[in-house]
Amino acid sequence: GYLWRSDGTRAGTWRTALPSPGYSGIVTAVNDRVLVGAPQLASPNRQSLLAWDGSGSFTTLQTQNGFWTGPTVAVFDGRAWIADPNLDAFALVTDGTPGGTRVIPRTRYGSPLRVTTSLGVMGNSLWLFAGQQLFRVDPGVPDPVPVAALPFDPAGAQFGPMIGARRLVVLPDRRLRLFDPSSWTVADLGLSVSGGGPIAFGEG
Repeated sequence: GYLWRSDGTRAGTWRTALPSPGYSGIVTAVNDRVLVGAPQLASPNRQSLLAWDGSGSFTTLQTQNGFWTGPTVAVFDGRAWIADPNLDAFALVTDGTPGGTRVIPRTRYGSPLRVTTSLGVMGNSLWLFAGQQLFRVDPGVPDPVPVAALPFDPAGAQFGPMIGARRLVVLPDRRLRLFDPSSWTVADLGLSVSGGGPIAFGEG
């Protein structure tokens, strides 16, 4: 029922009560603020995205119907990009302040789209998937830029580490592949991962 903040010393360690007795969860952190999803006391079916800088009270950034159900989160260029099935939007982008928080409509790019996966930072850009469309976020640019359609559906894929300029991808058939963002192609490595469920990837 609490959030803790610490600088690594006993004197610099303290806690603050979460703003709601119901389920609350940390979404991410951006610009020295932690972002927390917490239900509203007056309306338990609505959940707020709150920011806390480690002192004082929480600041409300956004309120939505339903709970965060495992949001896709990426932090890049001082902004957190948040997508969730209960968020009726392409994505929510925030720098941790109310004035720096906005919702990008699902129809921003014509047809309704919602960010489903973050590929992470490659080069000096953040790469996001919405359906089978790949989007690039550049520093200082407010909205993602559509790049290309992919030859696979990223919704059921698991993404591993970068190997050179390519990223390891495991599709639902459990076969290992390498995705090359420069050509938008996927190379089959001829190997499969046995079992089911999430895969633990190593780095290096």
